[in-house]
Amino acid sequence: MVENNQDLQNQYDLLYENISRKLDQQFTSLDALDTKASILFATIGVLFAGYLQLLSDQKMGFGDYRIFVIVEILSFLVSGFFVFRAFTLNKKEIWRSDPRPNKLIETFSKNSGKGVYWLKDQIIKNMSEAYEHNDKLAIKKHNYFSKARVVLYFGISIFTVHLFASLFSISRIIINLKF
Repeated sequence: MVENNQDLQNQYDLLYENISRKLDQQFTSLDALDTKASILFATIGVLFAGYLQLLSDQKMGFGDYRIFVIVEILSFLVSGFFVFRAFTLNKKEIWRSDPRPNKLIETFSKNSGKGVYWLKDQIIKNMSEAYEHNDKLAIKKHNYFSKARVVLYFGISIFTVHLFASLFSISRIIINLKF
């Protein structure tokens, strides 16, 4: 009987350690997502500032194609919105780092006669629920990043077309001036 108890305790300990390690890994990756959001947001800001500087240069004739300008500005703003939404997601929906001590103490005090295995089982269930909850939030955050990147790439590709169109019209003007 003592040997079975020891085996059961070892199994609970192993399960607890694995789930605890998974939660720690998850929080590390969630921190990486926040860092990624900061970097992407800063990149969009730098690109947008450079774009506005280029747009203000009247010599290039870059502002001649208004539809490109509107689409490019909208793409930067929408992309920035998606990144900002991903960055502020954890402000609205909080990541769970379980077990929650207050709830654990309350549950244990109500059910103290059920034993250590029951308590370990409750902790493991709670940590598992926290992992699933955080996983859903991480997927939401990743989806916002994906949308932001798609919109940003679209804006950059429109910008490239716009740049070539401007350069082509400038070179045509230069050729006409020489002859």
